[in-house]
Amino acid sequence: MNWLKSFKWNAASISLGSILLGVILAFWPAMAARTVCYLLSAELLLGTFGYLLSYFSGRRHGLPSGSDLMIGLLLAIAAAFVAGKADSIIGLVPLLMGAVFAVQGTVRLQRSMELKQVAYRGWGMVMLYALLTIGFGVVLLFNPFRAATGMIRVLGIGLFVSGFSDIVTMISVTRQVRRHRLIGVAQTGEK
Repeated sequence: MNWLKSFKWNAASISLGSILLGVILAFWPAMAARTVCYLLSAELLLGTFGYLLSYFSGRRHGLPSGSDLMIGLLLAIAAAFVAGKADSIIGLVPLLMGAVFAVQGTVRLQRSMELKQVAYRGWGMVMLYALLTIGFGVVLLFNPFRAATGMIRVLGIGLFVSGFSDIVTMISVTRQVRRHRLIGVAQTGEK
């Protein structure tokens, strides 16, 4: 399998993952957001045990490291905070994802201009998807919703649209490249 096919399959799997995550977040926003917070808390607890084990192991061998103990205790406090304040932390997720969408949409907007230059006839749809993605990002950044679950739902819809638009674009561009319709795009001989 050449690198182009590998790239297409990787991009398709990421897009399908975005669609699946988007559906989960859109239909079960509160559960999904809390689950992410609890998983983060569990990961922090695993780090706590690792650092505490390192501290006590070093102490037994005469090489105690105070920094291992301090980091382990800080991770334990962070784990408790994340688990106890999951609802507050949920509000940060859409803000961060809003920034990601805004940047991703801007990159797609640039890609649509490049596709226009090589005479891709579907460049307008790519631009529309880019503008929708930027729109979702801006909505999430400026937080017009009072409930974080509403923002998570919008995030889910945005992920769904993003993944779907990537798949549609990839299929369309691949078909046009195979039919030699893109001016200036070198053919790889792939069938």
